[in-house]
Amino acid sequence: MIRRIESKPKQLHRWHSDVLRLQAVMLHNGYDADYEDAANIWEDYSDSYAAGWLGLPDDDDELWQIIEDRVEREAQ
Repeated sequence: MIRRIESKPKQLHRWHSDVLRLQAVMLHNGYDADYEDAANIWEDYSDSYAAGWLGLPDDDDELWQIIEDRVEREAQ
């Protein structure tokens, strides 16, 4: 089952390729997040470390482990 996260207006993000990868990882795990929501999830994670935009880990499974809780909260 794929769960949809609410849409927001799309804007091209500075880290465009990262956002596309975040979307792909979420979709692989059953969440159809739009571009802006995917960017916001990683921005929130980065903010928790007082960082502007942290680099994504190389491994998709590790990336999913990092964002899973945030994604599930957004989907509710």
